[in-house]
Amino acid sequence: MMFEPGSFGFDLRPSELMERSDSEEAAYDAEHGPRFPVALRIRRVAQPDGGWLPVSAFDAASLGDPVPLFSVENVPADVVGLAVDYLTRVCSGSSARDAFRIPLAGAVLAGRADDGERLLSMVSGLSDRSVAAACRLCGYDAASRRGPSRWDPDRVPDPDYATLRNVRRMVGRSLRFIDLVGPVVWGGVHVRWRVYGSDHGRER
Repeated sequence: MMFEPGSFGFDLRPSELMERSDSEEAAYDAEHGPRFPVALRIRRVAQPDGGWLPVSAFDAASLGDPVPLFSVENVPADVVGLAVDYLTRVCSGSSARDAFRIPLAGAVLAGRADDGERLLSMVSGLSDRSVAAACRLCGYDAASRRGPSRWDPDRVPDPDYATLRNVRRMVGRSLRFIDLVGPVVWGGVHVRWRVYGSDHGRER
């Protein structure tokens, strides 16, 4: 990433160049790793009491939903969260291939590229078929972030009614939030890391 004088830390490259760079970085990450979920990486970083951004510095605004979620889902919570995240991106205008690029890379690493493409072809909107395919596809996320040896082909079952409904409801909540406080101006935030002891010497 390059910054120009007077840019105040903002990347001023053309959007096409930034998007191409992001795609190249995603491909490199999928091949070389390591990849960590953001929550796991953050837990390894020491923070001052109250955190870098204490809750007291923010104002609370309630965006209550009168329709409650089902309390039990048959798909692991982390997979449900990923499905909500990626489907929200699709419903906000991103292509399904771009939104699901990490689990797609995981499917390749797990030797199941054809299955990843099959599931991706079914992701369109918030129908039962689309949400179910998104959940199954997100099961490959672990192969991308943690390595194919950590991927379990039996971990993500076909989502039941409660899970499908909850995912749809949470995507709806996310879209409502974006409508109220948006628009989204940039997506695809990456945690940077440096590769030591390799021939690449890349800063990520």
